[in-house]
Amino acid sequence: MARSARRDSQGHRGGAPIVIFSSSDEILIDFVYSLIGKLSGFYPHINSGSKGGKIVAITDHELGANLLKLSPEYRTFPIDEKNQPSISFLSNANFQTKVWAIRFAFTTDGCICLPKNGNAELNLACYNNNLCQEWQRFLRAFKINAHIAESRKSKEGVVGIRIYDFKSICNFYKLGGFIDEVKISRKSKRYRGMEKNALLNLVIKNGRGRIRTADLPVSNESQYQPDALDHCATRPTINLTK
Repeated sequence: MARSARRDSQGHRGGAPIVIFSSSDEILIDFVYSLIGKLSGFYPHINSGSKGGKIVAITDHELGANLLKLSPEYRTFPIDEKNQPSISFLSNANFQTKVWAIRFAFTTDGCICLPKNGNAELNLACYNNNLCQEWQRFLRAFKINAHIAESRKSKEGVVGIRIYDFKSICNFYKLGGFIDEVKISRKSKRYRGMEKNALLNLVIKNGRGRIRTADLPVSNESQYQPDALDHCATRPTINLTK
């Protein structure tokens, strides 16, 4: 979710804050629409975005102010390097809120992927170094061992966090995995249209985190059938693996 401030005709920041969320997934759009409506008391507008996506937006002084209390800086690359975006506010949240934060973050900006070598990876895209470090520490409390992925092409030298350890992937699964029914985007030519949790379930059911891509169903919006994965393992109650 992104927050931006309205600008006047001279380009100066000011006016009512605008809370914005964009996605190409209908489940996420509906989820955020309902969430904002509950938090604000007013329901946001839904507009068409680029590349077939949608934008949920609302102008709300109180909601914007409350979001800024959580993290005064919200930009990926802040103007003042001393003020970085942060998830430190989650340290005082209850357990269920922390779990939902993890699930929502990986659902919106993360994925479960299977490279050519067949070793499953759980990834979260993030281009702010401070946020990457905070996510790494935060996930450690849930026995999820994450590594910071570096890249010289990125402005701050990071592109997110990577989770290779199968036990850590299992612990993410035990927290609930991705938000149910959210699908893999069109960025994935092989798995687009397949539910993220369906692919996660296959990785867990395999028991080692290694699956040959040739053994997985080819999926797209027109031919993927969710019923084909009804046999996948049922998610257990939370009992994190050491």
